[in-house]
Amino acid sequence: MGKEYTVEIDVEEAVCWGETLHRTESGPCRICMSEGSIYITGLLESVEKDGYAVLRLSSCIVPFEIAGDLPPAGIFVQLKTNKITLYEVT
Repeated sequence: MGKEYTVEIDVEEAVCWGETLHRTESGPCRICMSEGSIYITGLLESVEKDGYAVLRLSSCIVPFEIAGDLPPAGIFVQLKTNKITLYEVT
């Protein structure tokens, strides 16, 4: 308790626009849990044609893959997932 770690966040499942990834109002960038699901809210910084995307949470980024339709970059979104993995960065 009381320790700080620098971690990489891995979203292990494919995310689908309109299903597990939705546009949201700009607001606090955060990670929270509700009813067994994990919600990550931030700025969708970039989206590549192959579905590789980057979500910005303040000074941190969360890379993930989007399946299906691709949203535009530059909007605030909320990503819903059931599992993330944290890897310590040294």
